[in-house]
Amino acid sequence: RRSEAPKAIPEQRITYRQVPERIEVTPGLPTSQHSLARGLAEEVGPHAAYTEGLGWFEWNGSVWERVGVPKNLAELTRGYLETRMPTVQRTGMKELTHSYMNGVIAFTRTDPRIWVDPTAWDQDKYAINTPAGVVDLYTGEVHPPDSRTLVTKSTTVAPDFEMRTPLFDRLLSQAFAGDEEAAEYVITGLGLSLIASQDDQIFFMLNGPGGSG
Repeated sequence: RRSEAPKAIPEQRITYRQVPERIEVTPGLPTSQHSLARGLAEEVGPHAAYTEGLGWFEWNGSVWERVGVPKNLAELTRGYLETRMPTVQRTGMKELTHSYMNGVIAFTRTDPRIWVDPTAWDQDKYAINTPAGVVDLYTGEVHPPDSRTLVTKSTTVAPDFEMRTPLFDRLLSQAFAGDEEAAEYVITGLGLSLIASQDDQIFFMLNGPGGSG
């Protein structure tokens, strides 16, 4: 006996992280690794993120990837500090050292433009990245790639909503003996099993003769 179709999920929308564009340095504060880290965070913020316990993430233009250290972070840090050597020298450093650079990077991790709470990643259970942009799995809408979505899940191909699927359609027709309603119900169930949502408390039990595909 077929149960009722899974319920539709209430309206959803892609959520975006709110990131401060600029953090003002209080006038009169002494120059330090901390103050230099603020300027560095402004440059790398859109493309790098840090979460305690998870480490660094890097935005590749379409999805956040978990990395040991962002590939260009050390180079960016050195280039950033080299252009500010008079400022660095006022801290007592005559030349850049790895320990000094690592100290600046350590302070950068705590900047609100870089630091991300671990619960913020993949918070939107209906959002997934694709090469074409962020897809809302509830509405089917495709949004431009945006690092503020904090989505790490991604497909390797872009969606094509006009693509025909004759082999899949034939399989469904054979498996359900032409019962389009049953086929549509199973497709809905497959869709629910492919997203992170557990709003629908449903247990699927397939009953029928074997060898049907």
